[in-house]
Amino acid sequence: MYYAKPFLVPLCFAGLLAMLFLPLNRWFESKKIPKGLSILLCIIIFLGLITGIILLISWQISDLATESTDVENKIRKMISQTKEYIGTHFGISKKQQEKIITEQAEQNGAMLSNLGSFLTGFVVDFILMLVYIFLFMFYRGRIKTFILQLISSQQKKNTETIIHDIQKVSQQYITGL
Repeated sequence: MYYAKPFLVPLCFAGLLAMLFLPLNRWFESKKIPKGLSILLCIIIFLGLITGIILLISWQISDLATESTDVENKIRKMISQTKEYIGTHFGISKKQQEKIITEQAEQNGAMLSNLGSFLTGFVVDFILMLVYIFLFMFYRGRIKTFILQLISSQQKKNTETIIHDIQKVSQQYITGL
């Protein structure tokens, strides 16, 4: 499972999101929009929602940045009080504390490179997830046919009912109903 994680995580999220967007996709198809275009519309709506959330978060962060001078002053005061507390209760001088902080800051440089590789991996996984969503939704009929071919002919009716119920329950679960 550990080695399959880079493949399975985007695949599972794509499966869940494909099931979430299936009713919207069917609605687009009922309005005589071609299958591929309706899937692309669902993906564009998903990207719009993600963009909206990111814009909302960045707006909140920018508001916080405007108040940063007040926050910075409070943090500096708290740091100074903490240094004094450590110096009086633990006997570590302010110079020793500065040295320890400098050593830790040097180690944080490696953390920034890890952040860069994490962001790159996240973007690649996100793009893969979008591709998987498209493929799951486009080939949903063939996937269902494949699953039904794996089942004996006596169980096909029961299997179709189970597949339909799984779709219904998973959509309700994902939407929180």
